[in-house]
Amino acid sequence: IGFVGMAIGAALGGFVADRVGRKTVFSATLVIFGLANGGMALSWSLAALLIARLIIGLGLGAELPVASTLVSEFSPTKQRGRMTVLLESFWAVGWIPNTGDWGWRWALLIGALPLLYAIVTRVHIPESVRFLESKGREDEAEQAVRYFEQAGGIEPVASPKGKPLPKINTRELFGKKFISRTAAICTTGFFLNFSYY
Repeated sequence: IGFVGMAIGAALGGFVADRVGRKTVFSATLVIFGLANGGMALSWSLAALLIARLIIGLGLGAELPVASTLVSEFSPTKQRGRMTVLLESFWAVGWIPNTGDWGWRWALLIGALPLLYAIVTRVHIPESVRFLESKGREDEAEQAVRYFEQAGGIEPVASPKGKPLPKINTRELFGKKFISRTAAICTTGFFLNFSYY
């Protein structure tokens, strides 16, 4: 049931993030994931456990593509690959201690901690510059760039006027122009998830 939730969440997460903002969706998915983890830890029946697991899947499925997009958009080109691999590597950190019936409950309660991180993201992470520019919010995009320049101790430089990204129909991903990239990404994603599970 968790995988069903993840499939639905992944299908909707990027779509919604393109409409309302990556930061908004990222923060919301942390809240959904955290609350559902707490709910699953306290589940009293199989039905309650399954419903909570479905909601965890929705939050996690929507969070993964949005988090990868944010890391990719915020990382300097030379560090983008390393930062994305580091993000994806955190999957390996989770494990359930062998402490009887309460082991999985403690693991899920720990999984509710993203609720606290959601507050941090709302306050301290700016919205994606690409998203802001795509919505014509240039002043806010410039503020986000200044935030990162200041955090990195870099002197502000004039930002060139960005040109709008072309809209790509989903069908085009399977056409001649993008099919090799689509196949490479799908193959990598398949084996990445195969090794996780």
